[in-house]
Amino acid sequence: MLHSLDKIRPGVTMDEIVALRKANPGGGPHSVTGPIYVRGAAPGDVLEIRILKIDPKPDAFNFNLPGKEFPTIGVLAREFPEGFARFFRLDLEHRRAEFKPGIVLDLQPFPGIVAVGIDPNDPSPRKGGSGDPMAPVSTLRPWKNGSNLDVNELREGSTIFVPVFLDGGLVWVGDAHCRQGNGEVNLTALECAYRQIVLQLIVRKDMTLK
Repeated sequence: MLHSLDKIRPGVTMDEIVALRKANPGGGPHSVTGPIYVRGAAPGDVLEIRILKIDPKPDAFNFNLPGKEFPTIGVLAREFPEGFARFFRLDLEHRRAEFKPGIVLDLQPFPGIVAVGIDPNDPSPRKGGSGDPMAPVSTLRPWKNGSNLDVNELREGSTIFVPVFLDGGLVWVGDAHCRQGNGEVNLTALECAYRQIVLQLIVRKDMTLK
C-alpha cells in the first residue's frame, strides 16, 4: 500500500495530506506488513534478511509538507511554505519514471523499513517513549531493531543482519520506495507500493550483534 494505508493517492490535496500527518503525532505515515513470526528465532540470535524480489505498483509520489506549519521537517521547508506534492505514473516495463521532460530516473526499488520486534527493555521506539508494552511502535526513526533505515542499497539481491529481541523475531517491512538518493532531503523519496516483496529469513545462531 501507499502511505497512510493507501490514502495518499493521485488527486489527494495537500490539506488532506497535512490532516493525515496531524492525525498520527509521534507515529509515522508508513504502511508496513508484519509482524512475521520466524520459527526458531530467539532473543540473542541474528536474523539474516535477504531481499530476493521487489515488484512495484505503477503509482508513486513525492511531497514536501507545508513549511509554514512544519518548519523543521526536511531542509526544504523554507522553499515550500505551502507544501508541494507530485504524483508519478511509473513505466514498469522499462523500470523508470519521468521526473520532468528530459529527466528520466531509473527505478531502484527498496523498502525504507526493515525491522524486527523491539527490545522489550527499551521503550524508545514506542510512541512518546511509552513504558506500556502494548503501546504502538513509531516508524519515524531507525532503532537497534532496524525500522526506518531509508538505506537505498537495500535493493533486490541485498542482505541485512538484525539482532533478535523477541521470540519469533517478529519481522516487519514497508515504506515502499522506488527511488531515493542518500537520504530524504524533503523527508519523502519516490514513495510507491509493491505488488510483492519476497524475503528470505534465515536464523543465525552462529552470530551475535550488539
